[in-house]
Order: sequence, then C-alpha cells, then structure tokens
Amino acid sequence: MNRVLFAFLLFVVSYFPGKAAVDFFGGSLTYSHVGSGVYHIYLDVFLDCSGDTLTNDTLFLNRQGGYQGSIALLASARQKLWEKDITGLGDSCTTQSKCSSGSFAYGFKRVMYRYEVDLSADSACHFNLYWEKYTWSNTITTGSANREAILFAEINRCTSDVSSPQFPADPRILLMKNADEALNFGASHTQADSLSYALTPTIHLGGTIPGPWNYQNPLSYFGFPNANLALPAGFHINSNTGLVQFRPTALNQVAIVSVEAKSWKRVNGVMQLISQAYRYQGVVIGATDTTNAMPYMLPIGSSNANGCLGDTLRVRYGLYDADSTQHLRVISLSSLEDMTWSVDYAQSPPVLTVQWVPDSANSIHNTNYYHVNFVVEDDHCPLPKRQTRTITFGVSFRPAADVHLSDSLCGYVSLSVQNVQNTVGMGWYMDGGLNQSISNPPRLLPGTHTSIFRLGGYQCNVYFYDTFTIKPYGVPDLSVNPQTYCAHTTAPFFSGVDSAFGGSTYTWNWKGTTTQNTQGSITIPLDSGYLYLSVLDSIGCETHDSLKIRLFEDWGIATGLDTILCTNDPYLVHEFLDSHLQWMWWDSTSNDSTFAYQSGTYWLEATDSNGCSRRDSFDIILNPIPDPDLGADANICHSDSVQLDAGAGYVAYYWSDGDTSQMRWISGNASLQVYVEDQNGCLGSDTVVVGRFSPSLLNLGNDTLLCWTDSVLLDAGTFSSWLWNDGNTSGQRWVDQAGTYSVTGTDSNSCYSVDTVVISIHKPQVTIAGDTLFCTGDSVELSLLQTYPLVVWSTGDTADYTYVDATGMSYVFITDSLGCSNGAGYYVWEIPLPSASFTYSDLGGRQIRFNAADTLMEFTWIFGDGDSSVMDDPLHTYPAYQNYQVELFVVDVYGCENSTTQTISFGTGMGSVEGFSLNVYPNPSNGTFFIDWQGEAKEVRVIDQVGKQVAVFHLEEGTKTYSLNLAPGVYMLMDAQGGFEPVRIQVIK
Repeated sequence: MNRVLFAFLLFVVSYFPGKAAVDFFGGSLTYSHVGSGVYHIYLDVFLDCSGDTLTNDTLFLNRQGGYQGSIALLASARQKLWEKDITGLGDSCTTQSKCSSGSFAYGFKRVMYRYEVDLSADSACHFNLYWEKYTWSNTITTGSANREAILFAEINRCTSDVSSPQFPADPRILLMKNADEALNFGASHTQADSLSYALTPTIHLGGTIPGPWNYQNPLSYFGFPNANLALPAGFHINSNTGLVQFRPTALNQVAIVSVEAKSWKRVNGVMQLISQAYRYQGVVIGATDTTNAMPYMLPIGSSNANGCLGDTLRVRYGLYDADSTQHLRVISLSSLEDMTWSVDYAQSPPVLTVQWVPDSANSIHNTNYYHVNFVVEDDHCPLPKRQTRTITFGVSFRPAADVHLSDSLCGYVSLSVQNVQNTVGMGWYMDGGLNQSISNPPRLLPGTHTSIFRLGGYQCNVYFYDTFTIKPYGVPDLSVNPQTYCAHTTAPFFSGVDSAFGGSTYTWNWKGTTTQNTQGSITIPLDSGYLYLSVLDSIGCETHDSLKIRLFEDWGIATGLDTILCTNDPYLVHEFLDSHLQWMWWDSTSNDSTFAYQSGTYWLEATDSNGCSRRDSFDIILNPIPDPDLGADANICHSDSVQLDAGAGYVAYYWSDGDTSQMRWISGNASLQVYVEDQNGCLGSDTVVVGRFSPSLLNLGNDTLLCWTDSVLLDAGTFSSWLWNDGNTSGQRWVDQAGTYSVTGTDSNSCYSVDTVVISIHKPQVTIAGDTLFCTGDSVELSLLQTYPLVVWSTGDTADYTYVDATGMSYVFITDSLGCSNGAGYYVWEIPLPSASFTYSDLGGRQIRFNAADTLMEFTWIFGDGDSSVMDDPLHTYPAYQNYQVELFVVDVYGCENSTTQTISFGTGMGSVEGFSLNVYPNPSNGTFFIDWQGEAKEVRVIDQVGKQVAVFHLEEGTKTYSLNLAPGVYMLMDAQGGFEPVRIQVIK
C-alpha cells in the first residue's frame, strides 16, 4: 500500500444521488498497548441497520521494514464490547429508528470490537493494519462498483511501545439540509503532549476513491462558519480540536468524511510524531423541517473574549428555543485545557457561561486565537434541531517594561521607560489629566500628585500607578487678588505666594517702582496699572507672575426716606430710581418701591456698569395700633356672669358706658365698646355683646322600689349631653340595680341642670329541702321552707311540696305578697339497681365457683340445696349431680337492692327438652363423644367458658360418634333453635 497517501491532509466525499442501501458507514482502527508487547486493537464501525450483518471480514497486520508476511485476524478472533443506536433521534420522541424496527426511515448503529494480539515475539517491529469491507454499491457514480472500504492504522514498535489516539465521540451521520453542522472528530491520548487534525482522502485497497470529489469540490454546501463563501467552498476543520464545520445545501446526498488525528510528544525539546489514527464517517443529508425554526444562541455582551495570559476570559450566551416546548440542551464539541462551562437553566432564557484562564500562547508578539465549539439542541422530533456556535478566545502575552518615575527641583518630573515588550502603545496621565509628553514633562505645583502610565498590549493593558510629592518651592500666584477696584474701597493688599514656604525673596514692581521683601505681600496706592512679581526661593527656584489692576470713578446716592407713624399695615417705601444704575433694596427687590413690615434701619443700594456700588440707609419707625380684645360676643346661662378684660399695659381705658377700668363683670344683657391708648399715643378699640339663655330644668321623678326581675326607665329630658354619676352619657336609660342615680344635663348653650333619684330592689328568697338520691322504682319528696301566695312546680304541682321519680333538675316558681317572683332548682339522681347477675364455673367433683358481676356491695347467695353464703365469689360443693335453683340477693352502697335466680345443671352429660332427649358419653372425654339424639338433624355450636364459639358440627338422629378437635377444658353444646337444653362437656388429654 502506498503510505504517501496518509501524509496528505485532504478531504474526499463519495456522492450518492439517493440513500445507498449499504451496511457500512465508516469507523476507525485504533490500538492500545497493554504491556509486554501485547496490543488491544479496536475495530469501531458505523453500520446501516438496513444493511447486512458484519461477517466474513478480516483484519490484517502486514509486516514492514523488510519483513515478509502478515498476521490475519478473522472475525471469530474478536470480542464484541458494545453496540449502540446512533441515529440521533430526540430523547422524547415516540418514533424509533430502523435499528429498533421503528417507523423512521433511517437507522445507524455503532459497534465496538476488540482484538488482542501478542507481538512481543515477532521479529518485525513495524506493522500496517488494514480492515476491508465491500460496501459501496453500483449506485456510486464516482468510482467502480463493489469498491472496498478500508480502515487503516500503523503500529511502530521500533522505538517504543505506544498507543494510538482514540475517538470517543459518537458520529453524527444523519445531517439536516441548511443546518449549521459540526462533526466532532476530537480524539484523546494520555501519552501525547498534543494532538493535531487534518482532512485526509478516503482510501480503498488500491488507493483513493477516484473522481472529481476532492477537498476543493465536495458536497453542495455553504462554507460555515463563513456563510458568505461562494459555491463550491472548502470545508473547515479546526486543526487543534478536530471539529469539521459546514452547512449542506443539497438534499439526499451520501458522503464519507475522513480525518487523521496525530499524537505528538516533546522529546528533548522537539515535538515528535508518536502515533496517528484515522476516522472515516459517512453522512446522509436529510430534509430540513421548515415548520419550526432552529434554536439559537445570542451573546450577552461580547460574543468572544480577548485578554492576556493569566486573565479570566468569560463569555455568556442566552439560549433560545424557537418552538413552543422550550426544552434545550448544550453539547460541547471541543474544549481547551482548564476551560469550564455551565448552563443556568433557572434563568429565562437559560444562560451558557464559558470561562477560560489561558496559561500559554504560541506567539509572544501577536494575538493567538483559540476556538471552541458548542451546539444548542432542542427536542424536535424525530431529529433535534441544532445550531453550532464557535467561540473565539484571543490571547496574547502581557505587555511589560521597566518604568521609573523621578521628580527634580522646582516642580519638574521625569519618566523613564525601557525594555518595552509586547506593547503597541503607551500613555502617561498626571493627576487624571490629559496624556502628557514623556520628552517634555509638565511642571507641577508643590503637593501630592498621582501618575498613571499605561502600556497597551495586543489584548490587554498594564498600568503603573505612582503617588509622589513635589517639594515646596516659591510659586507666585497673583490671580487670587482682585483685578478691578472701585474708588471708595480701601487700598489693596496683594499676596503673592503660599505663606507656608519661607526663605524666599519677592521682587515687586508697581508703575516703575521696585520693592523687594521677604513677606510675600505688598500694599499699593489705589490706581490703575500693572503689578509684577518675581520670586526666588531658598532652593534656587525662580518664578514670575503679573496682575493688571483697574480703578473706577467715584459717585454716590441720597434718599431722605426717614419715617415715623402709627399703623398695623406694611409701609410702602417709594423712590424714583435712575434706570442707568442697578438698584437693590434691603429685601433684594429692584422695583421703584417695596414694603417695610416693621421698625428698623433699611437701605437702598445702587450699582453701576463697572460693578461699583453705593448704599444709603434710612430709619422707619412703625408704631402698631393697639388691639384690645374683649372676646367674642357671648350668651350666658341664667345664673352666670362674664368678666370683660380690655388687656393690661395701656395708658388709659374708655368704656362706652363711662367706666375707665381695665376689667369688669357683666351679669345681664349688654352691648359695650372700649377704647385704649398706648404709650405712643396710638388708639385702638373693641366691641362686645352679652346676652342671657333661657333656663332648662331636669326631673328624674320619685324614688322607686323594683322587683328584682323588673327595670325602670330614667328619662333625663331634652339636653345636648348628659353625664350620670356612674359615667353613663345617655339621655334615657333602663336600670335594674339598686342605687342612687344622679345626672347632669347640659343644653346646646352649655347651661346645665341636675337631679337625683333612689332605686330600691326586692328579690324574694326560695329554698328547697329534700333528699338528692333515690333508687330505681322509688321517688323523693321536695318541699319549700317558706309559704307563698302562688307556687308552681316543674312537676305541675301547686302545693308547698312535690314528688320526683326521675334523675334531673326540678324547678319551683313562686310569687310573694309584693308581686315579685323568683325560682329555684334542685337536682336529684336516680340510682340504678345493682346488678344481681352472676356466672359460674364447674370445677369438677360437684364443685361450682360462683362469680358476681359487680363488686363493692353486700351479697347473699341461696344455693338451692339448703345452703347459703355472703361472699362475693363463693366456692360451693353440691351433694349430687342434678339441677339446682340458685338465688343471689345484692345491696349496693346506696342501699338499693336487687336479686336474680338461675338454674344450673352439671355432670349429667344430658340435656332434654319436652319431646326430645340428648345423651352425651363418655363425659369427660379426650375429645371423642357418643351422642344419642332423638329428633331432627340440626347444627350444634360449641361455646367455651368465656362465651366464644370455638366449633360447629352437624347432629344427626340416632347414636353417632363425634370427634371434636378441642383443647382441654369445659365447653357447652348449644342449639340456637332451642331443640335441647345446653349440655356441659369436658375435654381431658
């Protein structure tokens, strides 16, 4: 075989006009060295489930390097490891592929086989492996019919035993028209330092498949991820990840995609090829479902990320499902070392986050671009719809330089930048200002300054931050002084430098006169001109400054607005103002007039066009008019009076009726006016009218005696409000309690009236006497301890007594001589008769144990044989086996009595009813009895000593044998229909 074929990095497609009925859709030959020259060779094949079964195929290991012959491994020599359906239908689809005998038109499966071969004793160290399968049918238009498909690999043990790359990802065979497709040919190899990938020709036994279908003219498709490429366009393979990307545009095409993966290892600092593997994968282009849109990914922020080594690069994408089911999943087709990614499905839409911290790059000067690929897939049936997104990380080395910042005397600073690397630009920013010139640095004032120097790299910037202090030096600054002066101002005092810096010599020049001092300030006459200053400080720094000064002409104003008057109103101050000046009153208004609201000194100021101002002051005295307050007009109650007060502090008081006092009392109707005079001679007055209300009287009526069940209405009359001595505030109220009731009524004029009434309550007393307990069948007598004109009992009796024979409350109602009624209740209990029932147990030997049902009472037993007992559970021995009449008399703790009689029968083994007879023997027995019965057949129940039915048997007429499976004990044979009396039997073992 021509090995040159495997050095080409090509891509070849075999074209079918329709789906070919073939059984082989690609695969790979890989191997793993397991030790001591033993290899596991893996045959990974992709099969069409509609084709033939994979049989009668052979794997050949051809010796190379001058050695002859080959090793043939038949199909029987391999082990099938696993098999899986790779059709790619949706997880939630009910449709199944052909591999599952489903209704879907396609079905593909992946089958993994393993051979084991020991090459340790073979003289050859280099082997070519190939496996062939007749696969291409005569529908192929690009080659001969029945062309073999070849899977190829090489094992080279001449230097060391190594393994080949492995292809773990499942192939995607069934693709969709017009979909952005990405096929993952990524391999894994733990022995390699890196992997590389390239497209390679599809081969057969005699070479590559012939025809025009080469890597420049494969399937009909748009180039992807660049959809703008013209047809035909080249496929895209990522040589770092093995991802093949394209967008097919023609329907029902079949092709083979071939990719070579190479493993590289660094040996003595040089990357060397150690092994390679090939994967051949068939693809079928199916129709696109146009009824639903494709899922898609949209970047949140930037779609890619750029940075320098060590930076955290992060991109985020929102995931969108175009159909209504909103079910998506993300698949990573490739990755970078230490790259992580996650999907937050809790957000809406879900968010994919990809993060990578690069720690190496291929170039130290330019940007290195790394690409990873993700697929978003929906739950469309039968084939999920997908979109592939390539994310690019741009990585470069971090810019670097030696940066040194130094300051010199007199405020100058210098910057040194050397050994610049990986840099495309730089900038210097002082105190947050504009970019500074490194060659012509700025002069800075004394104090603390900040320096930021930026090195601009290909994908990131590096900043150098520095804070430094400029030592003090003499810096003149005359701009802090005014530059214009008005004529009426004082002589200016000029300051030139910061007074904290001493030891400087200041040279001043004002209109040709030079003055030198060390104070840093000077006073000059008022005039216009230029002031110059030169400063030589103690460290030899000399600086200069100047100031232009202008003096304006003088002018003035006079108003004459002094005023005194009595008024309670604001005083209108008015002046005709010259429109050539800007005017301002003391209240910041600028009209011809304004208001003064109180006494004081006020001013008016005028300002000319030069900003020079003049001001005139004047006094305004506003004496307020006195304001006596006699209060509002008022009406008083018939017994009240009102005091009028004209207010204190006045010089004189003049009432309309001649009175001259400050205060006076008024008790009748009156209309009065008063005048007052203050110390300023100002007069003020007030008027008041006083009237009298008509009286309102309150009457609660006479004192009253009430029955305790009655109440009386107290009516306090018509008033606006009421207040009773118990806090009640109603005008009418029903009372049923004894006491003294007093109320104050206030009318709408706030005049009030008071009245009091005494209420007494009478309640007759009722007392019932009698027992509280009686026995069933008896009664109790209830009687009254007093005599009343009218008595009614709840029993219907009307006498002073009654009889009660039932448990419950009995009532009596009475009316006394005053007509007041009352009642009382008396509860009596009926005591049930004690239970006289009893049970007995036959203990054998004519001994009977009697058990009373109740306890805590007195007992008297009459045994029917002339004997008796007072015990609660006596044991009695009878003189003979026969029937006895037993009586029990009981008396409980309440004295209630009861008795019962019961006939007992024992030891005879016989029961009889008139007309019938039952004979049981032997009795006792071990469980087998002879029963002689003269009567109709019937069902007999067996009852134990606690009354529980333990067995049932059928009794027939005549003498019969009956075996009863019973535990040892005493039992009763009973007939529910009364055919015979109960018969006692005993079982012993």
